[in-house]
Amino acid sequence: MYAEWLRQQGCCTLQAENAADAYRMAVELTPEVVVTDVRLVGGEDGLTLTRRLKQDSHTRDVAVVVLSGYVFTTDDDAARRAGCDLVLHKPCLPDALGHAIDELKPRPRF
Repeated sequence: MYAEWLRQQGCCTLQAENAADAYRMAVELTPEVVVTDVRLVGGEDGLTLTRRLKQDSHTRDVAVVVLSGYVFTTDDDAARRAGCDLVLHKPCLPDALGHAIDELKPRPRF
């Protein structure tokens, strides 16, 4: 739902099947922003993905948004310790996610 809304707003979106695919795509394509949930299909979760992205010299500057239904302070703290740039809680309106992404995108340098 979020990816479709973002596409309608003019964003280019890609969706990964799991954390390993997301990491590979991020390394190959260097997106401006990665949006992940905590819980993902496969062996790694979104926090592990975030740590890998932030530790890799090719992707450490990519903004990471954790969009999750986990709403306890301890979950937010774990996401921040993993290196995420922003935590949003579900339910989250698509325009709130879009606004957050716009705020996190790198600004052009002149």
